[in-house]
Amino acid sequence: MPTKLTKSQFEKHLQSLGPAGVYREILMLFSRFDQVREYYESALADSSEILAEYKAKLQKEYFPKRGDGKARSSEARKIVSKFKKVAKNVEDVIDLILYRVEMMLAFTNAYGDIDMPFYDTLCRAYEEACKLIVKHNLQEKYKAQCEEMIDKTHNFGWGVTDDMEQTFEEYFKV
Repeated sequence: MPTKLTKSQFEKHLQSLGPAGVYREILMLFSRFDQVREYYESALADSSEILAEYKAKLQKEYFPKRGDGKARSSEARKIVSKFKKVAKNVEDVIDLILYRVEMMLAFTNAYGDIDMPFYDTLCRAYEEACKLIVKHNLQEKYKAQCEEMIDKTHNFGWGVTDDMEQTFEEYFKV
């Protein structure tokens, strides 16, 4: 099994290529890997366009144009995970995670009571967003939005409201 490449080894490799070689290497990576292309699209483009694209992917998972939404946690998690790798700033990541929570709330309102794993996932996503909000000191920007989400859960079962209120109080120190 090959040894894991360290950052310093990689830096030495890039230095040995010289500027023209690094240029070719980046072009090759851009051509071969969608994730690299998406990263540079995000870095060089308006981040709101990339965020809108990922929001559309989430919306399609919960509310496709045709048929019923599948609401697969694994798919939604993959969408958010891929976005985290190409996002330009943490606020876009928070916005996408909160959008996922909004989609899950709307899905419940549209289709009725779901199941415990669905609500566990909803509460974990909400907590993930709250952690990022506090970590980056963005409470003022997101406090009202996070409170509104809790208000949308009062007719839900499975203790969703209690879990979200507890998370809100823990992270926003109400």
